Amino acid sequence: MRITSWNCRGLGGFWTIPQVKEMVHDRSPDLVFSSETKQTRYFVDAFLKKMFYNYMYVVDPVGLAGGLVVFWNDSSMILSVCSSECSIQMQMRDGDGDVWWYICVHISCDVRSSQFDYLV
Repeated sequence: MRITSWNCRGLGGFWTIPQVKEMVHDRSPDLVFSSETKQTRYFVDAFLKKMFYNYMYVVDPVGLAGGLVVFWNDSSMILSVCSSECSIQMQMRDGDGDVWWYICVHISCDVRSSQFDYLV
């Protein structure tokens, strides 16, 4: 299974969308995690249609900061998903039938200690 993670610092930036599309085209990841999207679910849903992924899970930003999203395609089996403002946790079954957790985390400089307390 191929997974790509990227702190995009704003999913709506002029160069961001072409860079993400090129990365997806070159690497063909099964899962794409982006942190610091700074975009709402509505924007990310429109972005998903351009990315050729069928599913997504979005954590909306708080104001103009944060925001997380995971895109995945049909070959990935997601069993459960839960989240907080700084993480997305996904229980998955891979092609071999093994079950495992994929945990996506983005720690903000502003509220780092409270986010670490949540994760621990």
